[in-house]
Amino acid sequence: MRNLTVFIIAPVFLFIFLLFITDAANAAGGVLIFYLVMLASRAYEKYKRTKAEKDQHR
Repeated sequence: MRNLTVFIIAPVFLFIFLLFITDAANAAGGVLIFYLVMLASRAYEKYKRTKAEKDQHR
């Protein structure tokens, strides 16, 4: 359920909010930046987990 909230519902609300204060292109850009940050965060968490497992097996 958390994935649904983060990847579908939150960007929709973010887009609607940004649409009220800017134009459609800037709102779409804001959602794109949101997705890029979330992707980078997930990649970093995966890297940390993998590194911790490798260090634990030494």
